[in-house]
Amino acid sequence: MRRAAGRAGKSKTAQAALLAVAVQLVLVEGQDANLRLWRDRLRALLCDIPAPDAAMQPVVEAVHAYLSAMDRDAVSVALWRLKVQLGRYYQRAAVVRLETWGQAG
Repeated sequence: MRRAAGRAGKSKTAQAALLAVAVQLVLVEGQDANLRLWRDRLRALLCDIPAPDAAMQPVVEAVHAYLSAMDRDAVSVALWRLKVQLGRYYQRAAVVRLETWGQAG
């Protein structure tokens, strides 16, 4: 039981880290001196997210597509897709947080 809780916690931490790295990549449009490092980190993070929650699934799929992209055009399309999925993810998160805030008081 304790081990499962530890894995769940690590997965949540990995999801948060994946979001941060993905946002960073989208903001710099894939042009970063540390691009190889970021891509390696994304691959490692994906290993710790065996079953993303439903809200994260489209982002995880977009990250997989980005990491699989080979040529410049495919990378550009994958970054655009990742940007769209991140926007949807954060829009949903904003609505949930605003509703929670509104209910608090």
